Order: sequence, then C-alpha cells, then structure tokens
Amino acid sequence: GMPHLLGLPSASVIPTPRERSVRFLIELPRLSSPVQRWSRRLAGWLGSRRMLDQMVDQQEQLAATFERVRLTHEQVQRQADDLRESEAQYRSIIENTADLIILTDADGRILMSSPSARRLFEVGPGRRRRPIRALDLIHPADVEMVRQTLETLVRTRIHPPVEFRVIGPRERVVWFEASGRCIQVADGRDQLGIVGRDISARREAERELQLDAERLELEVRRRTHQLQRADQELRDLAGRLIQAVRL
Repeated sequence: GMPHLLGLPSASVIPTPRERSVRFLIELPRLSSPVQRWSRRLAGWLGSRRMLDQMVDQQEQLAATFERVRLTHEQVQRQADDLRESEAQYRSIIENTADLIILTDADGRILMSSPSARRLFEVGPGRRRRPIRALDLIHPADVEMVRQTLETLVRTRIHPPVEFRVIGPRERVVWFEASGRCIQVADGRDQLGIVGRDISARREAERELQLDAERLELEVRRRTHQLQRADQELRDLAGRLIQAVRL
C-alpha cells in the first residue's frame, strides 16, 4: 500500500524483536572480525611500545654503565700513572742512594738488595744464583750479636741501630751500622727490612782518635815521669846544698 510506495518498510517487512536478535547473532561473527583485528593490532602496537620503552630503558642503563666504566677506567688509569710515577721515584731513590737496603725473610735469606748493597756484598742477579743468608756476610766475631738482634727484631717488629762488621769483597772488613723493621706481607709471612750505611771511614777516624788519645796519654805519662824525676833530682840537690852550708 502507501508505505511501500513511499519507500518505507511495510508493517509486514519490519522485523520483530525476535528477528532482530536472530539477525544480530547471525551477523556477530562478521562484525567481530574487524574488532578482533583492530584489537590485535592495538595489542601489538602496545606490546611494541612497551618493548620500545624497555629497549630505551636498557640503552639508558647501558649508557650509564658505560659512563661508570669510563670513569672507573680513567680513575684506574690515573692511579696506575701515579703508581708508575711513585715506583719510578722509589726506584731512583733505591738505585742512587748510598744507604744499603736489604730485604730478607724470617730466616735471614736475602730476597732483595739495593745496588749499593750488591756492590758491597757482591750479591744479587748474576753473582750468586741462590739466596744467601745475611749472617753469612757477618764477621765471625759479630755473628752471635747480629743473630740475637734479628731474633729481637722479629719479636719487637723494630730495632734501633746497631754496629757490626761484615766481610766485603776480597775479604775486606767493613763496619756497618743498620736498623731494621719487621714487615708482614700479604700471605702472613714476616720479612725483615734492613737499612744501613757503611761507617768504615767513621770507625777508622774513631780508631785514629783512639790511637792519638793513647799516644797522648803515653806522652803525658812520660813527661810526668820526667818531671817527677827532675823534681826528685832538684830535691836531692837542694838537700846536699843545705848540708854543705851547715858544714
């Protein structure tokens, strides 16, 4: 009729609620496919975004780690440079000092010696293959005193200077003044650091002074004896004169 002529659905064409429900159920799979596709795309995009954020965070952490490593490397490099400079200064002092520096173990075996000590004792690389004991260098008359000094050094960790004689090159007797300190190394062992100097010239000067003093004392005794004898002779002469006058 009229509704059909006007292009409107007739009463017989309008779906009932039941028909609309059935049609929705029939069209639901077709309508849900785009939604599912968009949902999957959105989930993929969100996952990619989270992954990208994680990658950015990892890159920032990696950059921070690299910066810390760079700063640590620079600090280690500075410390290494300072250590090399300190070692160079220490080596220069050890190699050029006139003092004798010896490092021994607790048994007295020489582990390290300065160039001045090697020149005096003829020890070190190329001269003696095995470590020698410090007591082997001591004059026999002073061995016992030095042994007791080393034992005291191990107990007390430090010892004041002592004087003793050593046997130098070509059996030359050298007077030596040394002080020591007991050092505990990383593995717990004790090592003895001994620092000293050649005092042969001083001891020779002291010996010369002693000889001069003894010669002076002998001369004083001789002159005193002469004066005493002269005095006695004068007394005797005076006595004889007095007796002659009385006569």
